[in-house]
Amino acid sequence: MGDLRQSIQLLQDKGQPRKLLKQLVDALNRGVPAQDLLEQRMKMYKCASLVTATSSLRSGLKHYHGFMTEVLGVDPARTLPPKSSAFVNMWLVGCFANAGTAPNYFARVKWACTYALGEVGPAVLEWYDDSVKMTLKGLEKVYVKHHGGPARCPVLLTDQWVQWMMEEYYSKHNQMAMCIIACWEFLLRAQSEGLTMYKGTPNDAISMQGRPSGVWIVDETTMVLRLLKRKTTTI
Repeated sequence: MGDLRQSIQLLQDKGQPRKLLKQLVDALNRGVPAQDLLEQRMKMYKCASLVTATSSLRSGLKHYHGFMTEVLGVDPARTLPPKSSAFVNMWLVGCFANAGTAPNYFARVKWACTYALGEVGPAVLEWYDDSVKMTLKGLEKVYVKHHGGPARCPVLLTDQWVQWMMEEYYSKHNQMAMCIIACWEFLLRAQSEGLTMYKGTPNDAISMQGRPSGVWIVDETTMVLRLLKRKTTTI
């Protein structure tokens, strides 16, 4: 029991690097398994690098796993690390047309392999070569060519267009008009963020109390909308 308490204390201690080094040496001299504790702490810190995007990690790996097993016939127990860069390239070009979505999903697979780097060795990232980087770059170029930039947009939304839509919809579809102006003023990234809004209070700045959004009025000229963080946070 004494060794267990010492081990826990060793992980929790804070101080200057020189002081911590001395504590580690003293712990080793007392027979405390300091190296094992440091390896556990290393894993904890690596996991903490993605602590705010666990749902995104889960969905990204699930999608990758499904493609490898159902399309390429890979053994479900051997999808990670990827068998080769060619398999990863086929996944990227077969499932992604959006140059913004592909890197997000790809980053989850790379993160999982990097997490295992210390235990498995450099071979776990051998698949990440120049051909994969070239494919990601190509996806971006093709997407920009067909969809990117204001000059390629069939209609560039402006204040004048928004005003026209407000006048057109207000008398017939009041809720639609309110949704348009809310999306425009708050610069919402997805339509779903504007379809359902909940009446909130200034306390929502601290806690959303389980709601996906909260909107409240501060004064005659200020309205605040808070949204929960989306799962597609970049690593």
